Amino acid sequence: MTPLEHALVALGRELELPPAPDLVPAVRARLEPRRSRRPLVLALAAAALVALAAALAVPQARSTVLRFFHLGGVTIERVETLPQAQERPLAEGLGPRVSIKDAATVADFQPLLPRGVDHVYVNEGAILVLLRAHGRPVLLTEFRGGFYMKKILGGETGIEQVRVGRDYGLWVAGARHVFRMPSQAPRLAGNVLLWTHGGLTLRLEGRLTKAEAVRLALRLTQ
Repeated sequence: MTPLEHALVALGRELELPPAPDLVPAVRARLEPRRSRRPLVLALAAAALVALAAALAVPQARSTVLRFFHLGGVTIERVETLPQAQERPLAEGLGPRVSIKDAATVADFQPLLPRGVDHVYVNEGAILVLLRAHGRPVLLTEFRGGFYMKKILGGETGIEQVRVGRDYGLWVAGARHVFRMPSQAPRLAGNVLLWTHGGLTLRLEGRLTKAEAVRLALRLTQ
């Protein structure tokens, strides 16, 4: 032991220190609320599930509870009864026909388009183009930023998650649903693929299967 260590030991014998406090009760008191918090959280979650199930059992409340789908600039609402809407051709009310360069300037983004397209339509910040796939017309809509669309689904319309390459999307198919777009009256729509790519929201509508729609979407984004 060094001289310094001997001196410190001797000093320790001479000092009068207070007895060490019993910290166990204080530590136990702090830990006890944390232990009891988990059962409380589980109880609250169970109560929320019961309340949700009860609400879903009431037709008047179900349409309010099930408003939870949102992708990019598209909101999807499921309701008990569809609002009134007419079925119109895909080519109706698309907006002014312009060149791709002019459309990019007006909409402030460069659209993703298949080869051979030389003109598009512009509708309040959205770019639309009519395509043909498998001999059938298909409407492609692209937008970004504050532009928005709304889809209203009834109980017979299905919705499922899909992947378009690395992008996330939704496939809406089955019974007709109501489609709303700024400056246009509501109309009935058929099968639709929605997905986001970068900062864009894209929408494909037409008489396509899910596999056909995804293949077409991949041609645009790859």
